[in-house]
Amino acid sequence: YNTDHVVYSSPAIGDDGTVYCGSHDTYLYALHPNNGTVKWKYKTGNWIRVSPCIGDDGTIYCVSLDNYLHAVHPKNGNRIWRRNVGAGTSPTIGKDGTIYAGYRTLHAVNPTNGSVKWTFSVGDTMRGGTPCNSLDGTIFVGTSDGGKIIAINPDGTERWRTKIGTCEFAPIIGEDGTV
Repeated sequence: YNTDHVVYSSPAIGDDGTVYCGSHDTYLYALHPNNGTVKWKYKTGNWIRVSPCIGDDGTIYCVSLDNYLHAVHPKNGNRIWRRNVGAGTSPTIGKDGTIYAGYRTLHAVNPTNGSVKWTFSVGDTMRGGTPCNSLDGTIFVGTSDGGKIIAINPDGTERWRTKIGTCEFAPIIGEDGTV
């Protein structure tokens, strides 16, 4: 499928094979898996540069450069809610369903209604990619300006931080728990 502008993000693929991707033309697209035609498209207020993610109930979450985290219905592309979180990272979902996204501040967002559970200021930008979650619920973010990895407890308090140099990509967690 050819959007009206470039696509920088990786797609997310639903349980039914639907391909979801954002474009610099400001739309989040849902594409049929069998032929690549558009099921629906959802308009945001600016470019979508980061990857969407999919909740357990199928809700699509995407962040746009309009600074909003958008929750979109998977069947019809209608907005469920949106929350201002800044425009830095791809959203990620914790094991309890909490959505994490942000730019200079990490927001923990309730998937049901978009309310903010807590925020955590990282002090730098999280251009370093998507936050990641460990099995115990710890959230890890990388910062590019200060070159740190920060571990944040599930309640929004800091566990630890360490300087590693510029972090342009998302941290990942190995099978043994190493970040």
